[in-house]
Order: sequence, then structure tokens, then C-alpha cells
Amino acid sequence: MSSRQNTWRQITRVGIIIVITAWAIAFWQRHEVEQKLYADTGLRMQAMAETYASHAGLSMAIADESLKRLQDILQHDGEEAFGLAARFMSRTDTLGGAINRVALTDAHGRTRHAYQDGMMVASADVSGRDYFKAFRDDPSDRIVVTEPILGKASGKWIVLFVRPIRSDGKFAGVIFVGIGVEKLSQLLSIPKEKGLLITLLSPGNHVVARSVAGEQMIGRELQLPPDTADGTTFDMLNPLDGVTRRVAVSRVPDWGMHVIAGMDDAVIRNEVNEQARMTLLPPLLLSLLLLPAAFVIRRAFHHQKKAEHERNLEAARSQTVLEGMSEGVLLVDAQGRIIFSNEAATRWIPGQHGASFTEAIATSGLALTTEDGNPYAVEDPLRHVCLESGQDLDDIWLVETDPQKQMQWLAMRARPLSSAEGTISGAIVTLDNRTDEHERIADAEMSRTILARMNDAVLITDARADILMVNRAYVDLSGYSETELIGKPASIVRSERHDDAFWAAVWQSLTQQKKWSGTVWNQRKDGREYCVWHIITAVQDQRGRVVRYVAVSRDITEQQENEAELWQRANSDPLTGLANRCCFNDRLTQSLEASARHQQTFAVLYLDLDRFKPVNDALGHAAGDEVLRQVARRLQASLRSEDTLARIGGDEFALLMPRIALAQDAVVVATKILAAINTPLELFAGTVNVGVSIGIAVCPAHGNTATSLLAAADSALYVAKSEGRNTWRMAPDLPAQEP
Repeated sequence: MSSRQNTWRQITRVGIIIVITAWAIAFWQRHEVEQKLYADTGLRMQAMAETYASHAGLSMAIADESLKRLQDILQHDGEEAFGLAARFMSRTDTLGGAINRVALTDAHGRTRHAYQDGMMVASADVSGRDYFKAFRDDPSDRIVVTEPILGKASGKWIVLFVRPIRSDGKFAGVIFVGIGVEKLSQLLSIPKEKGLLITLLSPGNHVVARSVAGEQMIGRELQLPPDTADGTTFDMLNPLDGVTRRVAVSRVPDWGMHVIAGMDDAVIRNEVNEQARMTLLPPLLLSLLLLPAAFVIRRAFHHQKKAEHERNLEAARSQTVLEGMSEGVLLVDAQGRIIFSNEAATRWIPGQHGASFTEAIATSGLALTTEDGNPYAVEDPLRHVCLESGQDLDDIWLVETDPQKQMQWLAMRARPLSSAEGTISGAIVTLDNRTDEHERIADAEMSRTILARMNDAVLITDARADILMVNRAYVDLSGYSETELIGKPASIVRSERHDDAFWAAVWQSLTQQKKWSGTVWNQRKDGREYCVWHIITAVQDQRGRVVRYVAVSRDITEQQENEAELWQRANSDPLTGLANRCCFNDRLTQSLEASARHQQTFAVLYLDLDRFKPVNDALGHAAGDEVLRQVARRLQASLRSEDTLARIGGDEFALLMPRIALAQDAVVVATKILAAINTPLELFAGTVNVGVSIGIAVCPAHGNTATSLLAAADSALYVAKSEGRNTWRMAPDLPAQEP
């Protein structure tokens, strides 16, 4: 009796240890599930924050490029050209409709040129605004991004991008462009997902845009923890809506703004609880199994006569446990016929006892697929893989095919069963409802879908810059198919506009700063060139090694062409296509600066046509215009590519010859010009003859300022006119200065 009691105690202890171990493993697994879900959510939020930060950076970079272009136009072409460019940029049908406000102020804060939606608006005083004060106190060239501003007249929110203008090194006012918050809100357009929120914050941590219920939140302050670093993931209680979220923060490059991607903590915990139920089922079943078993064993010691009865009872209880399992269990014989199915399996494959497994699933409206939903390569894998080859069957799914029913994904596994003789006698098949898990797998593809639907072109390469992935926008922009791009070097679209030094600078920035942005000209598959604003970011692993490069591009070809057209209009003569006086003066200034730095010699020639007025008066202005066009072509044919020929008045021309060795070089060109112009001109009204008088001045012999050189050339021209015309004269050298 004592021996039986000791045996019972030992069995009890072992059973208790097994149950405790099972529950410990279950709770550990629940903890692991929770940690993994939170970690996966954090990584996904990081990817979304970084993607939308790059996306926002493109629109803001366009604002900065527009400001720089406006600064350049104001400096070189004056306020009139600035007004034309500002009106063009503020139109909502240009530059993607992002910029709708452009303004220029003077040093006292009054707007001198202000346009909104392509229309001039009344002057305003912005001297009290923080951004104006910032540049008035420190006029160094930089960009300031304002907090969201609510327009008094329009009632709409706007964000301003501001740069200073200086004159003679002093503060002369500011230029700013504005982007409506509704445009920035479009950057946060995302697929609907329960609990997901994307927020764009200003440099002062005020809400600029929000993917959910954004309008009433604009302008409200959302302070981030003081030690928040770019790319970090943490839990945050949002004071604006009282919701705790797992968030990731990514800085919008170069703008001081931030993108916050967050997932509602309640949504994450619901998913944790759903998965945790599965981890608690095995220890629960084990507890239910061991406790009755212990009772049966103890009873067996006292009631040997009832041993067989108790064994049958235990078998029945085991059968009950099997029937109560959430997993479906099927037994098939060596021919693949179903000989047993528990209750869970019967719910999915009802009334199929004795039927072949393949026929049973087809009758039940299920289909065998791979994890991505494609048909399985083998028509009857249970027979070919498990029953005939004796191998385990994994990585196969049963999917509901009836569109009227709720989609279900059943993970299927099969293990062969062997007889005592070692032959395959059948197989045990388990079915587990993994619909929720498969949806999470689909969620992992959602980020790829977001990239695929972005309007901006996205390119992802490995560390060697070989292409791994492109979205549809990149395929459309480059003209190459996805198959033609994958595996190829990213330089496949490179044009010849950029030299090796340019790309060396790009790689240096990526190596040192892990990012680069700028304007790049690429070449489509059909040979046409296009211009993009390019943002490249290096992605590092946990050890700091670069494993990926992500390039986001926006097509700005039209903007570049429009700006080139504006420049052409502002710097060329509409009749002859030559440079105008403004362009000529600009290049003369450049030559004077080069001469001062490198002691270079250059020449300025004034040209005035002889006998032009009689032709114009006798034959009319149309003939006169044709004479000017033909003369311009003949003059241009006599010059070098680096020379600048300009029409500065009715029949007056000016020629700039940079980098000449001797003054005689200018005389040689003047002689060629005389010969070219003295040849008769063929007009629609007949043949005419004109001549040309030329005055020559050389820097520094005849002057070292624009005023002195032009005056010397004009005086020499006057001498040529007075001494018979149709000739050239050189300006007299300046008197030598005493040491």
C-alpha cells in the first residue's frame, strides 16, 4: 500500500510540474507575442514616418527652390522680371498647384509685389511678424518655415517659406512663398486602416496636417518628449485627442518639421489578446487532460477491477478534448480517403466521411493555394508529397472560393502515418484558422502598396546601388518596365548632363551625411531627358552598415522649361534672338570680375549700321526688321562660341570678347565683321547694301569699369562715323599712371 501511495505522489508531482511548465510556457509565449507585435508595429510606423517625411520634403524642397530662383531673378533681372515670375509661380495650375502665394517686402516690412492664385493682392505690413524680425536682426541667407497661419480674409490655413534679400550686404527685405495646408494635407492621404494616424508638425511643434480629423486640430501645439530622436519609436499619450499610440517620429529633411506615424494602443492590444487566446489553449487542454488522468490513475490503484472501464473512460475524455479543439483534425487512409474528422474540421469540410480529401475540399468550396493566394503547383499534394513520398507537407493553405462567404485562410499541415511493417498507412491532417495572421501578412504588403500608389517615383536599391524595387510612378517616369529595371544599376537612367565630379559629390554626401537632395537630369528609355527633384536616403542596419538606398523623385521638367523660357524672355532680343542690353551688362560684369581675379584681357565693341535709316524709310519697317535679322545672323557667324553679341538699340549692337590675348585679336574680328556686312543683302523687296562702323575698347588698356569701357568704345565708334563710316577705330590708351 505504501508503495502505491509513493507512486501516486510521484505521479502527482510530475503532473503538477508539467502543468506549471505548460502554463509558464504559455505566458512566456504571450509575452513574446506582445513584444513582437509592438516591435513590428514600431518598425512599420518608422517606415511610414520616413516615407511620408521624404514625400513632404519634396513639396517643401520645391518651395525652397522657388525662393532661390526668385532671389536670383531679383538680383540679376530686377523687380519687373521678379513680378512676372512671382505671378506665374502663384498660379494654382503651375508647379503642381502647391504654391498659391508669393510676395516681396522692402526693408520696412511693406509688401512691394504680392500675388495670390496668380492675381496681385493689396500691399500689407508684415514688419511685426516673427519671420520678418528674424531676418531683420540676422540677414544671413537661410530659409525660415513659419507656424501655420490662419488667413483673416480667406479663413484658410497656410504655411510660409521665407528667405532674405540683401543689397550691398545689408538687409533689404524678404521673399516668401506660401503653401496651403489643404495641399500639405494631401501628402498624408493613406489607405484606411483602423487606429492609424499620420501627423505633420511645424518647426514649433504645431499641427500642420493630420490624416484623421485634421481640420479642427490645425495650429494646435503637440509637444514631443524633449529627448525624441529622429527614427525613434515610443508610446505617447496624445493630449489633443487623449489616445495613447505607438508612434515613430521622422524629421522632414532640412525643414525642421516632423512626421509622426502612430497606431492606437487599443488596436494593438486587441490583436495581442486575439493571438494570446491561442497560446493559452494548450496548457488549458493539458490541465483538463492531466487532472482527470490523475484521478483515473488514483482510482486504478484502488479499483483494479474497474481498470478497463477507466481506460475506456479516459479514451472517451481524450476524444472529447480532441473534439473540443479549435484546430481541425483529419485522418486519411493510404488512398487519401477521410476516415475521421473532429468537430472543427467538420465545420470547414462537412459530411465528407469516406470521400477523398481532394474531392471533399472542392465540394466544400475550398481551394489549395500558396501563401500569396496562387494555385498550388501540384494538383493533389497530399497524395504526391505525403502518401506516396512519405514527406511532411507544410506551407499550404486552404482558401474560401465562394465570394458570397467571408474569406477564410486555413493553414494546412499533413504528416504521414506508418504501419507496424513500416509502410505508409495514411496521414494526419491539421487545419488551423489563420485568417487574422494572413491579414497581418497582407498588412506587411500594405507599405509596398502605399509606395506603388504614390505620385512620386520611388526607387530602392541595395548597398551596391543595384535596383531592388520601383513603384509604378517610377516605371511611368523612366519609360522602362519593372522587369528591365530590377537587378540593373541605378545609373541605367543617367543622362550625360552631369559629369563624374557631380556624382562624386553625391556619393560623398551619402557616405558622410547618409542623405542627398538636389536637381538631377535623367534619360528615359526613348532617349528623352527629364528633370527631377531627387531625395536619396541611406538606410542602415543595427550595426550602422548601409543596406539600402531609397530615392524619391518628383518630375519638375515643366518647371525647369518654364523657368528657362522666363529667363530667355528676360535676357534676349525678341526680333533677332540675340542677347539684350540687360544680358550684355550682366556678362560684362562677369568679365570684369574675372579680369580682376585672373588679370585677363577682353574687348568690348560697339557696332552701328551705316545706311540703315534710308532702307527702313524707303522699304518700310518689315524690310528694316529683315535687315536686322540677316545682319544678326552674319555677325553671329563671325564670332566664337564664348563671345556675346547683343542688340542694344534700333540698329546698334554690342560685342563682348572675353579672354583675348592681344588687342589685335579684336581688330581681326572687326575686319571679318566689315567683310560680312558689306556683302549685299537679299530682301523680299530687292537687294540692299548697308555698312557698319565699329568702336573697339580693350580692358584694362582703355578702362577697368563698365562705364569707362563702354564710354571708350562709344567714343571710338564716333570717330569711325566721323572719318567716313564703314570702318573700325580703336579707343586711345589711357595715360600711364605715375607710380
